[in-house]
Amino acid sequence: SEVVLWARWLPLTVSGLFGSLAAAAYLRMGEKGVYLRKIDERLSAAGLGWEKEFSKRPRIMGAFYTLSWGALNLAGLITGLALPFPQATT
Repeated sequence: SEVVLWARWLPLTVSGLFGSLAAAAYLRMGEKGVYLRKIDERLSAAGLGWEKEFSKRPRIMGAFYTLSWGALNLAGLITGLALPFPQATT
């Protein structure tokens, strides 16, 4: 039926929607990080800064989430294209 034809694209659509929301949140956190970095620079002059303690760790989470989201979308696209279309019975 017509619903089945469009239902195969539902996972890709939901993944794209939530990926967009996650990207918006990630960008907003980046803006807050810039603000906190400015505060830390002021505090580090007095010996109270904390950012240098966290700068030793590699920044991998953003890349990991991006690659995972891309793989999820690729799987949704492949699934949507690979599944045979059902024959309409009318």
